[in-house]
Amino acid sequence: MPSLSLLALPTESLRNTQVDYSSQKSLVSALVGTEAVVSAIATQSVDIQDTVLEAAVSAKVKFFILSEFGLASNNPRLNRDFSIWANKVRFQERLAALKSEGRIDYTLVLTGLFLNWGMDGFLIDVKNKSIELWDGGDRPIPMTSMPSIGKAIVALLQGKAKGRSEVRLKDINISQK
Repeated sequence: MPSLSLLALPTESLRNTQVDYSSQKSLVSALVGTEAVVSAIATQSVDIQDTVLEAAVSAKVKFFILSEFGLASNNPRLNRDFSIWANKVRFQERLAALKSEGRIDYTLVLTGLFLNWGMDGFLIDVKNKSIELWDGGDRPIPMTSMPSIGKAIVALLQGKAKGRSEVRLKDINISQK
């Protein structure tokens, strides 16, 4: 598959810019004139997301969609159980403070698990007809397909949930039993 930097862009309103994520100047320069940032940065790289956010604020970007695709990391019970999300919570608090100062608006997109991955061996191994039960397998798990997530992102960029700090998506609630 070709690198994303080599793919043709679908419209004139989009641009593809190579940046140095370790350089605030490079990021700010790339983001000047940008209306929104859709972050898809992995949880393990949250420090890069901090850098991108600060650059977005400096470049006067109006809207930030946080890389929250997955379970509700703003759920206190989950945060207690999954300490990996401590940085996500800190980042959400930073965004809330910036929003209250009028410096940037944001929305968390809480999708549950990716339905596509769940059917591709993550939750259910269809090929081998096997399953690993989580928490006894009785609890419903929200799941959303990639196409539904894409449509929601487009709707957010069109302003259809303006002012909402979070949106929750799900195509289906599924239990493993």
